[in-house]
Amino acid sequence: MVRVLLAEDNKDVADLIAEMLEMEGHQVEVVSNGLLAVDLLKSGAEFDVVITDLIMPVLDGIGVLRYVLAQEQRIPVIVLSGGGVTIGSQDALRVVEGMANAVLQKPIVHNDLIQAVTSVAA
Repeated sequence: MVRVLLAEDNKDVADLIAEMLEMEGHQVEVVSNGLLAVDLLKSGAEFDVVITDLIMPVLDGIGVLRYVLAQEQRIPVIVLSGGGVTIGSQDALRVVEGMANAVLQKPIVHNDLIQAVTSVAA
């Protein structure tokens, strides 16, 4: 079982990803923005993997990724990127590809998600 922190502002997407992971026996904590994810990590909650959407209100996925890296936490981070993104977010995606453990494009494919979680949590 992998403990996953999922930061995703789209409830339907979050529910789908959580369901996919829970079907594989993983435990998922869902939050709706990056600030809530960082607050959970600051509180001492323990996770094996963080999955974060790239574009979110309050604090985006880059902010979550920067927090994890700055705290030297050994938590792997998977970044989710939506389809049809703008040029600005494409630039952001190039940045996170060098910092994140994996990047998945939406729509999320079940096998790709499970493979990414399994490989970074190992």
